[in-house]
Amino acid sequence: MTSIWPSALPPASPVWFPSVMGTAILSSLFGRQVPEHGWLLYPATALMFLAFVLLIGLGAGFTVNARRNPGMFANTWRDMSILPTWGTVSMGMTATGSAIHNVGPLLPFGTAATPRAGLTDSAPADWVIAVAATLWLIGTLIGLFTTFRVALRLMEKGANHPVPAWGLAVVPPMVSATTGASLVDDVASEQLTVVLVLAVTAFFFLALFFAVLLFTLAYRSHFFYHPLPVDASISTWIPLGVVGQSIAAAQSIAAQAEFVMLPSATPAVTWLAHAYGWVALVIGIPVVAFAVIRTIYGFRERMNFTPGWWALTFPIGTVALGTAMMAETMSGPWQVIPQVVGTGSLIALCCTWTFCTIATLTAIMKARATG
Repeated sequence: MTSIWPSALPPASPVWFPSVMGTAILSSLFGRQVPEHGWLLYPATALMFLAFVLLIGLGAGFTVNARRNPGMFANTWRDMSILPTWGTVSMGMTATGSAIHNVGPLLPFGTAATPRAGLTDSAPADWVIAVAATLWLIGTLIGLFTTFRVALRLMEKGANHPVPAWGLAVVPPMVSATTGASLVDDVASEQLTVVLVLAVTAFFFLALFFAVLLFTLAYRSHFFYHPLPVDASISTWIPLGVVGQSIAAAQSIAAQAEFVMLPSATPAVTWLAHAYGWVALVIGIPVVAFAVIRTIYGFRERMNFTPGWWALTFPIGTVALGTAMMAETMSGPWQVIPQVVGTGSLIALCCTWTFCTIATLTAIMKARATG
């Protein structure tokens, strides 16, 4: 079976966008810690700009490559070894927009000169909102198209060997749900506010439905029929992205529930978000265990470097984000569990991001030396 991640380093294409995702979510997580640890503003800002540069650079590189190779763009939407990675383009955009939305207002030029009514002195500047909202909208449209495109391909005869990496196509709506909910406070129109809250709620359930379906098929295929290739070992971390991102999305949506229901119902919605978070964390335990085992196996078997190694970053980052958001709205002794998981995940993300960066630069230099 052909892995979704080619062993050779491909030219500029969607498969490289996980690097944008991992960089952007680390920036956002650092940005959330700035009020308690001011020095984190420096790495948060650097990572935000790096994510934006990577997004623009990879997008431009792919555009140039597509113009030089007629038919290549269309083939990426037909070839199941590439099609799901369009989900990383979507998530790269929404995650970068989220990083700008989280870190931008912490900068002197990122705050509004005249804060709007009801907002704090650190309200984001208009350009921050415009960039974040534009990236969210474009990324969401690409993500939805990719999700439904892969869902249709699953019904065809040629797609009978599903792999975890296909899950890249179903995570984008969940990311859009989280990042979209964070934009609600910046919407001036009450009508648009309600539409946005309803939309992100729909994205949450859409992604959850397709994720359960696809990953059930993928794990069934792996355990009973078609074991994963060695080079695809790290792709087993992708399901964790749904776990962590859905926790974050549930908390984000619950925080905006007052816009679509009675205020008296808000505590019940928050409770449901917490309950979902606990269930997702329990589900995440075997997911992580399997991913760790497969990753160790892959490195032991000397798997080749692929852009898919960046799957070691974003999924872990989503767990750090989801549990941190969950802990912020909890009280009591049980609060310590998501706090510990969130802190541990952030530390792990720092390590895996550094590892993937070094591995990528090393692989690129080797490819140029031998090319």
